[in-house]
Amino acid sequence: MAVNGTTIYREPCHLPLAGAAWLLFLGALCLPVIGKIPGWQWVGEQGRFWRGSLHGELVSIHYLALTPANLFMIASPWLIWRCRQAATHSDPGGRGAGARLLEFLTRRRTLQWVAAVAVGLSATYLCHFGRGMGNVKAGFLIWIFSFGLLGVSLWRGGNVLPKDG
Repeated sequence: MAVNGTTIYREPCHLPLAGAAWLLFLGALCLPVIGKIPGWQWVGEQGRFWRGSLHGELVSIHYLALTPANLFMIASPWLIWRCRQAATHSDPGGRGAGARLLEFLTRRRTLQWVAAVAVGLSATYLCHFGRGMGNVKAGFLIWIFSFGLLGVSLWRGGNVLPKDG
C-alpha cells in the first residue's frame, strides 16, 4: 500500500504481545500443569498416549493433536520473522514446493488461523477432559493463555512502517 508516495506495510504481529506470549509459554513449561508434574515433563508424556490413541481413546488422540500447537508456538518467532521479511522485501526467493509451503506458512492470515486452532484445541482439551483432571494447575492455564495472547498479537498486527525498496 502507498501513502504519500511511500510504500508501507503492517508488521505481522504486535511484537510486545508476541514476546509476552513466548515468555508465558516458556514459564508454563516450568510450572506444574497436572498435579505436581511440570510442563516440560508433561510434554514428554507423548509415549504414554500413543497406545490409547491407537485404540481410539479420544483423550489420547486429543492430547497428541496438541503437538502441532506446541510446535507452532516454538516455531512462531521464526515464522513471524519470515513473514516480516516477506512483507518488507520484494525478493520472493525460490519457487520450489518448499518455498511455496514457506510462503503459505508465513502469510499473516495463515498464522492467525493456526493460532486460533491452537487456542481451540488447548481450551477444548481443558473443557472436555478437564472434568476428570481436578488437579489442573496454573501452568496449564498459562500455557493456554500463551496461545491466546499470540493469536491476539497476530490478529492485532503491529505498527505500519515504510517498506524497503
